[in-house]
Amino acid sequence: MSNSYDLRSYQEDALDSIRDCSGPNKSLVMPTGSGKTRVALYYAQQLIDEGKSVAYIAKTEAHAEQVLREAELIGTDVAYIPGKQSLDDESEIEERQWDIDDYNIGIHTGVFSYSGYFLGSGVPRAEHLIIDDAHAVVSQDISLGAVELNRSEWGRRYNDLLDLIKETNPLLEDHINGLQHPVHREGDAVLVPPPKNEEAVEAIRERVSTLSDGTGYHKYLLRQRLDANPEFINWPCVVTSDSICWRPFVLPFEASGQPPHNNIEEEELLLLTSTTESEEFLQYRLGLSSNVNQAQLAEEPPEMGSRIVIPYPDLGAYSPPNESQLNIIEQWAEEFGSVLVSVSSDAAYARLAAGLNSNISTHRYQSDQSIDDFESLQEPRVLTLVNQPSGIDIRSSVCKVGIHLDLPYSTSGHEAIAGDVESSGNVADASLAVRLSQLLGRLNRDPDDKSVHLILAGDLPLTRGSIFVRSLDPAVLLDILIGKRGIKRDYRLPDDDELIEEVGDFFNGDDDLRERYRERQETARERYLQGSTNDFSPSPDQVVEANLYSARGNFTEAARMFESLARNADSEGFNAEASYFDFQGVCCGLVDDVDLREIYGRDVSSLIDQALQRNPPSNALVAALRQAQPDTDSGSDESQRQLTEMRLRQEGFMHYQYNIEEFEDDIQGSDLTDIEVWRDYWRNRLTSSDHEELLDSYIRVFQLLGTDTPHREIENNDAKVQWETQPGEIFTVALETKGWGEDQRDTPSELKVDHIIQARDNAENIDADGVLLVSSREGYERDVPTEAENREVAWFDKPTALAIADLIAEQCVTFHRITERATGQDEIPHDALIFSTIIKENPGGEVIPGDIRSELTID
Repeated sequence: MSNSYDLRSYQEDALDSIRDCSGPNKSLVMPTGSGKTRVALYYAQQLIDEGKSVAYIAKTEAHAEQVLREAELIGTDVAYIPGKQSLDDESEIEERQWDIDDYNIGIHTGVFSYSGYFLGSGVPRAEHLIIDDAHAVVSQDISLGAVELNRSEWGRRYNDLLDLIKETNPLLEDHINGLQHPVHREGDAVLVPPPKNEEAVEAIRERVSTLSDGTGYHKYLLRQRLDANPEFINWPCVVTSDSICWRPFVLPFEASGQPPHNNIEEEELLLLTSTTESEEFLQYRLGLSSNVNQAQLAEEPPEMGSRIVIPYPDLGAYSPPNESQLNIIEQWAEEFGSVLVSVSSDAAYARLAAGLNSNISTHRYQSDQSIDDFESLQEPRVLTLVNQPSGIDIRSSVCKVGIHLDLPYSTSGHEAIAGDVESSGNVADASLAVRLSQLLGRLNRDPDDKSVHLILAGDLPLTRGSIFVRSLDPAVLLDILIGKRGIKRDYRLPDDDELIEEVGDFFNGDDDLRERYRERQETARERYLQGSTNDFSPSPDQVVEANLYSARGNFTEAARMFESLARNADSEGFNAEASYFDFQGVCCGLVDDVDLREIYGRDVSSLIDQALQRNPPSNALVAALRQAQPDTDSGSDESQRQLTEMRLRQEGFMHYQYNIEEFEDDIQGSDLTDIEVWRDYWRNRLTSSDHEELLDSYIRVFQLLGTDTPHREIENNDAKVQWETQPGEIFTVALETKGWGEDQRDTPSELKVDHIIQARDNAENIDADGVLLVSSREGYERDVPTEAENREVAWFDKPTALAIADLIAEQCVTFHRITERATGQDEIPHDALIFSTIIKENPGGEVIPGDIRSELTID
């Protein structure tokens, strides 16, 4: 039995606080490196002395070994019990069973990896369960619960797959293309529904599968994910500018990671974590039915010092170190005397030792004795870590500077999946952050420790201007974001003399470098810890259950859960959130053997209509729902037209949402549900604008009528405008505008025959179905009507422009009422079919005001 005199005073206080904490679910919150493991082992020993059974869960086998070393150091009774599948020898299996028997009757604490305890290992449940680093515990089923591909990792083959996704989702092609050059789409991601036919399913599945052929870490990880998720193709897919990710579940808000799939049944649960404000987060993550109570510390642990992390992904090397990396290591070693360098392999260490300048001493870390040996060397000197995952006690007085050419490998159990529909949860980012946390976790042990770390690793998913991640389980960021640590987001080469001087000032007590980034990181951390939007928070049990049913391919049961979630959200008045759950049900319904009529009482098409009627504010969701609409290969012309009208009008509403700030800026202080306000606004734009302003205005007009964003100045045309006239058929118009602003009153402003000829000639360059010439002023040459008829150019001037202004005013009033939830999308009055119908029926005639005003619904 151990004695608690090995504990520091604040650790003794922590031990007492666990005892004093009420409830079955407790958490102990202490900073990384402050001794949570030691405190928990003492607590476990007290329980063992009382005859209780105790299981201590570490994240991986490597971390379990670290717990064993700590237990041996302080003299607590523990035994490591590996997973059954990891043993081949009969004697090892027999010895494991003896340890399990002793653990079960409370002779010693059983130490397990997460998988060794939870995942089918035949271990009896303990009375008391201690989970170390609880914020990072994620079951393998869930950590593999996504199939993600990054552009930087797959290159040309990524682009080929993206082209296939666009080909099978034609309504989303413009959205996906817009991610690279965003012009009109809201958000930075496109939500893609599962394919609607077996041919597309097999094409995408085969294309992804071929990516996993061959050797290499990325291919290995992809194979693991494909093996774990054979049904991934039936999940929603999130496409960003640089990633494609299939997920079993998409939440309508930022998620805090997913809980393990086993229920916690132990008598008492103690969760060890370094995240503050963790109670609700841990309860959600672990799927607990009762609250988590945090042990209250009377004495706060000391701060663990400060570190600054500066990533330089452009300086990475396929086989580190390269010449640039060697030069940087030499320069920083000569400036600061001692430098820590991390590599991931023996071969990299050999290249490092051979490549450094001969006046720099190198030494490899293998044990605590290595520190004494290293300090005996003459400066400048380099201490090298070779794939060391954690538990390294190196004071910053030994090495203030760390230069990392690679980071230790992390297990898939740490890779958390984010659930924010508007950005992709990057599993590789999560893995990186964990690897960094594992490496740096103990390098700053004392309050006065200061260190700076350069990350020179090209294959790591670090992007400039980001905090490693966009949408990520906050747990993997904790060691970086907590306290006074920070990540530098301005980038200068690490051999920049100004940066080296600034780092020197930081070591000498000037905190400007640290404080510059501390506030923004704390703000980011708070944002990542927010788990819901508004006041709606679905039951964690339901969320987890729906996720896991989808992940395991049980789409019928998943659809039942999504139906329940949507119903609950709707009953609480959260229609937008309910639409996300409707979409999940739609995705399940696209699987052949799922009968949505039995579950929802409606088919896929009707469920999509319901989701759209909820007026979801996310353009990505609306576009995905439109793409998921069943193809209509048969049926009446009227049903075809109704389907097309619906899609165009929903598209118009999406454009309105995207441009609403522009409208609000232009019409400041006015009631946007007042038709007269909008009439004045659009009449002014369409009748008193010069050429460029008029073109801008008509581009906006066509957007609000549901067309794709017009392409400006294409092959000498002012704009190329396209829209559907029926499912699968696109109508293309060459648009020419002639505008004369107020400052051009004295210049000739009438339409001329030359304008007609020019419009027709330019239209030939883009193979347009029709030509439309518009003017902001009244008047035209006598021969314009005849020439327009002969050359098939539709045209109009000011009187018709006024009618169009009134039509778009009606459209905007309805759109704004929809944003205020005063009406539904089925009330949208207008779409671009009015123009295709007019141009088809009279391709060379004047568009008269009556053609437009006959469509108006408001006097």
